[in-house]
Amino acid sequence: MLMLTSDEKILSPVELFYSELDVQETTTKRGRKATNMYFTSTTEKAIIAYNKETDYGLRNKIYREHIDYAFNKLVENIYHTFKFSYFDVPYEDIKCEVVAFLNEKIDKYTEGKGKAFSYFSRIVKNYLII
Repeated sequence: MLMLTSDEKILSPVELFYSELDVQETTTKRGRKATNMYFTSTTEKAIIAYNKETDYGLRNKIYREHIDYAFNKLVENIYHTFKFSYFDVPYEDIKCEVVAFLNEKIDKYTEGKGKAFSYFSRIVKNYLII
């Protein structure tokens, strides 16, 4: 969805994402320490903006800054949690292959059909099982 600003400039989905990201403030619950979560609502919004964007330069930027780390950490956590260590191939090769598969499937995620984390974690588990 494109939005007009006061100077009548049309913002792309990624530019709109970054403008909303600047406005958001990070708040924590009272008395709790902020934890470094790897797959947050910001990551989900970044995936949605990535899917809507047509400019490859902006898509690459948002992927590198917000999606790449989350995908790598997701694959790493699922690999170790469900004990997929029985492969004959080194761990780094498997991790790169699964992240590449996630990149192929990123465009199939649609907003409003559920959380991006559960969608992509199910993809990773199914891929590693197969």
